[in-house]
Amino acid sequence: SMKTKAWLLGAVNFLVLTGAWAAVPNHTTRQDDDVHLSENDEKLTHAASLSTSSSLNIAGRKLPANSCDSYEITSGHTTITIQWTGKGGSDTEWLNVNNWSSAYLPGTFRENKLIMSSINDQGTVHCPATYMTKDVTLVLRYSASLDVQADLKIGNDLELRAKAKFTQSGQSVVTVGTKLYLGAKYEISGNAMLFVDGHIYFPNSGSLKIEGENASVSVSRNAPNDDSEVHGKLTYVMGASGVGSLAFNGKLKIGTAARIVVDASLYSAGQARIPLITFNGSEGVFDSPYVITQPVVTGLAAGLTAEIMTTDSGVYLEISQNGVPPPTSAPMTPAPVPLPTSAPVTPPTPAPVPLPTSDPVTPPTSAPVPL
Repeated sequence: SMKTKAWLLGAVNFLVLTGAWAAVPNHTTRQDDDVHLSENDEKLTHAASLSTSSSLNIAGRKLPANSCDSYEITSGHTTITIQWTGKGGSDTEWLNVNNWSSAYLPGTFRENKLIMSSINDQGTVHCPATYMTKDVTLVLRYSASLDVQADLKIGNDLELRAKAKFTQSGQSVVTVGTKLYLGAKYEISGNAMLFVDGHIYFPNSGSLKIEGENASVSVSRNAPNDDSEVHGKLTYVMGASGVGSLAFNGKLKIGTAARIVVDASLYSAGQARIPLITFNGSEGVFDSPYVITQPVVTGLAAGLTAEIMTTDSGVYLEISQNGVPPPTSAPMTPAPVPLPTSAPVTPPTPAPVPLPTSDPVTPPTSAPVPL
């Protein structure tokens, strides 16, 4: 009847206007969807939760409270490729589902490829994003950026292209499961750590900046034919006593266009030999004997000079004071520590023990027998 239709239309309008419709899964499959939702998808499955807070709506979207506790991770069907939309407004957090083109956060239901591809794509990871039960690949290109100050898990590849920028700071730990394609800017500082369980490919367009003594980059595994390559610019901003290093547990090829730039303005520790790149016992593959040419070291205090030294185990910054280099007795890599030994103990030689002897027995003399 007309009254019934009017009632239904009013109910739908009420749901849309109040936002209650957001809690109902969308059963309309878009053209770019590669899966169809089933009846079982009407129930949201919680893949993980950062909080037991009750101030969350059913779709897991962020409520006004400005806290990591206001996020909840929910799982559901997604497309393979998910775009960053930035529709979360001033809340640019990774965990804000409104910033993604999917109704659910990436990496909760299937492996996803995540794309940030616009100058307006400015994301943050200030709350830990390690909830993923499925691996994701993250691609930043053009002028997109991601500022990471909390832990982030990238189960597959991280790709930085064109004018993209990835900054990592604080106590954050970023893990990349397979490959880091570093074709744009990566900056790491504070006590942050980057772990790549695979290899790094670092073209001429790439730039890696390591700032301070405690930031570090580690490439922990290299499969056969899976060597890391560096062809771009490495910038080290030293702290008072040194700078973090780039460590490879496998082969490393450094191209002829690779450059090292060192800002030593804050350095005050005097003569030293500081590792910049280490190979952790593997062999480096070089294009020429002087593959890193004309490195620039700026900001050294008066009386200090610096030189880049390349050895079989890595690349080092050797700082001399008043023309005196670090002691040559200080090896560039720790020498193997011998097992403790003691001076051989020679047991005392006992005096020879003579065999027991007895007094000679003289036979009794008998009286001569007369003829």
